[in-house]
This record gives sequence, C-alpha cells and structure tokens, in this order.
Amino acid sequence: MVERTNAAPVLPEPWHSAGLPGRDESDADIRRTVARLRAGVIQPVDSTVDPIELAGILEDRLEWRRLAIEIIREMSEMCELISAETGRVEAELVEGAVANLNAGKQLPEANDPTSPLSQLIRRIDRARRHDLGRPRKPGRR
Repeated sequence: MVERTNAAPVLPEPWHSAGLPGRDESDADIRRTVARLRAGVIQPVDSTVDPIELAGILEDRLEWRRLAIEIIREMSEMCELISAETGRVEAELVEGAVANLNAGKQLPEANDPTSPLSQLIRRIDRARRHDLGRPRKPGRR
C-alpha cells in the first residue's frame, strides 16, 4: 500500500487557478473534460496553461482519486478483519475465564465462606452480574 501511495502523482496547487474541476465533479466529468482539452474543443480558464498539460494533470488527479478510494477500501477491510479477530479472541478469553471460575467453584475451599478462594469467587460473581446483569425470569420484561 505504501509503494502505491508513493507512486501516486502529486497534484499541483492550487487546482482551481489552473482551471481544474472542483471536488463535486465525477470521474466521468473529468474524463470528458480531458478528452475535450486534448481535442482542442475547450480551453483552460487561464490562457497561459497548456491544454495538453492540464489534461495530463487531470488524468493524474483521476489516478490519485482511484488510488485513494482503493486504499480506503483496503483499510476498511483490514479494520473489519481486526475487529472480527479481536471479538473472537475476547470470546475465547471470556470462555476460558468462566470455565476456570466454574472449576474453582467445585473446589472444597469454595464452600468455606471464610476462605480467600470463596471470597474471590464471590467478588468475581458479583462483577460478572454487574457487567452482564441478572437473568430475567421467563415471561417478564
């Protein structure tokens, strides 16, 4: 991705002073303008600008737009993949923690209310209930 952005043409500034189209023009509009400039049908707003050179700048701008859209699309796909993987890993960690908690509840020390293990299990259960909420009784909202 970095090589593509480095290979993209750098657009001259300011665009509008050379008669370049605005942001709201579509790629098809720009391609039509390029064809008209190359054919000599239209001339740039600034008469000192060569129409063929302006057509080349417009083509570079189209390439830059296409590249920017492609990079944004790739970054969006990467974000979706990262989000899905993060969710999967988080679910695995929670599943493992719940399994360890349930295994700890089966230990003999867990039944003694004064033991540190029993106190820890109660704190974990309270935290889970606080995070997840209490289960609803069937038929109630």
